Amino acid sequence: MYIVSYYTIMSFFRTQRARALRASLCEDENCDPASFVRLGYNPTAKNPIPTIYTAPDPPTNLSGFAANASVVLTWSAPVNFGNAAVTSYIVTSSPGNFTATSSIARATVTGLTNGTAYTFTVVAINRIGTSSASVASSSYTPITVATAPTIASVTAHDGYATITCTAPSSDGGSTITDYVVTSSPGSLTTSVDGTTLTADVTGLTNGTSYTFTVKAVNGAGNSALSTASAAVTPHASLAGSLLFRSVNNSYLLTSPGFTFGTNAFTIETWFYSNRMTNMPIIGASTTNCLSVFFLNATTITCDKFNVDNISTYIVPAVSTGAWHHFALVRNSSSVETVFVDGVKATSCSLRGTTSSTGGQQVNSMDYSAASNQIGRYYGGFMDGYLTNYRVTIGATAYDPTAASITVPTSALTTNANVKYLMLGASITTDTAAVQTSITNNGGITQTSTVPF
Repeated sequence: MYIVSYYTIMSFFRTQRARALRASLCEDENCDPASFVRLGYNPTAKNPIPTIYTAPDPPTNLSGFAANASVVLTWSAPVNFGNAAVTSYIVTSSPGNFTATSSIARATVTGLTNGTAYTFTVVAINRIGTSSASVASSSYTPITVATAPTIASVTAHDGYATITCTAPSSDGGSTITDYVVTSSPGSLTTSVDGTTLTADVTGLTNGTSYTFTVKAVNGAGNSALSTASAAVTPHASLAGSLLFRSVNNSYLLTSPGFTFGTNAFTIETWFYSNRMTNMPIIGASTTNCLSVFFLNATTITCDKFNVDNISTYIVPAVSTGAWHHFALVRNSSSVETVFVDGVKATSCSLRGTTSSTGGQQVNSMDYSAASNQIGRYYGGFMDGYLTNYRVTIGATAYDPTAASITVPTSALTTNANVKYLMLGASITTDTAAVQTSITNNGGITQTSTVPF
């Protein structure tokens, strides 16, 4: 049996009280209760110096880059963090006071307006408090690609097309520098500057159908493509037109002229008339020739001169001061009709004949004499323009039984049955070498005015 003395017991309790006291004086994790060595204290000094805790200094080297409606920023942590670890950072924009909080030295500020310039500051936070704001960053402007432009119109020409577009609803916060138009097929492209909304795509093949798309380019890149345009077909251009003036009785006299007989034939032309009373297409003043003229805006007469046979066609009213396409067609079965702007005559009649249906009829009249006057018939002179004028005998260019025809939008061409072809102002051509001479009577004026 051991006997513990009073002094031993008292010494034990004094030691325990001393340790508890030291532990109570340790205020943080840097204190060792056994040795009572604590940060900021010199155990050999008479008066220990306490640790000073402060808010951190501001971060430095704040920089970034712009993105879509946002800016990404990075910075350097404070050199002096106030003896307490930095727990977070807060970045703030100007203008707008948009903020982002991060535990690392990087953050993305979102919700910004594309096209608006922003600067930024950042603060550091520890358990003591918040630093002052950093030096403001450089200016950054968020941007994105523009929305897609739209195509307003496309016009086909000889080997090229003109495309007009409408600017995007949004430029993405960055000035549009270019518009790029691309064809399909062929992927032929044309680029114009961002202030130009019209572009010509060249190198197209006449007779081939094309559609087009356009995209807008800004500092962020390319927009989405526009919806494809309507299809257009480039075509050979007209050289112009001839102006026939009634004031000086001007017309073209061909020799020997055109004898239609009982053959199939087509007379077609584009015309622009200043009046629709006794407005001629072709004629002469010889018995048994064919004279074709508008009696008025709705009535076309095919007259076998000096013979009691007249075909009359009724068409929708034709306006003055505008271009119109005309075609008189008779096929090898003697079915005959008239088309104006592709629309078939609404009714017809042949003197002495009662049978006619649907704007067409059987007309086997023998036009055995030559029609040799263009822009004139025995009763009057034209007052306006003619171009793209073609006379075909022995074949027909259109089906007279059709409900309508497609109006040509390119220069007409020749074939074995073409007896006369006039494409415009610079040239009057007899491509089949049938007409030995073409005389300009009355000073017909050449002009660049054309229907397409």
